[in-house]
Amino acid sequence: MKKILIVLGLLLATQLQFAVAPFLRISGVAPNLVLVLIMFWIAQNGFDNNWGWIVLVGVFLDCSSGHLFGLVSLSLILTAYLVGLLNTKIFSAAKFWMLVFSVAVGTLLYEVLLVVLSHFFQSDLIFSYQYLIVEVAYHIVLLLIIFYGFKKILHQE
Repeated sequence: MKKILIVLGLLLATQLQFAVAPFLRISGVAPNLVLVLIMFWIAQNGFDNNWGWIVLVGVFLDCSSGHLFGLVSLSLILTAYLVGLLNTKIFSAAKFWMLVFSVAVGTLLYEVLLVVLSHFFQSDLIFSYQYLIVEVAYHIVLLLIIFYGFKKILHQE
């Protein structure tokens, strides 16, 4: 039941990413709700059992993004894999501060990978430290909302 709720939440988040998120801009930064949810999910359940769903969500995001097709999903998959690997090597349990760390590192990795891959595929994306700092802070606030909002749903026995 948990996986069904998480997958439905991710699919809903892909739609909200393009329908609602542009209206929630702060200093020109729109939240990446899907990235925050995937980092939350990876911290809870790991990457190995969930990579197929992450690919599916990445393809949905690619269909609606203005970037070169495959760029967003490849960045998302690599970020999820690296954060999942980091979580299994460093942390033993999914604690709140580990989730904050995962979202912050995931946001940094995702943006850097997106810029590097866009240059590799000769697409123009510009890297901005100010954008990145605001985005990390925005995503941590989103994590607080998600963590406390879904805490009861995800941890019901």
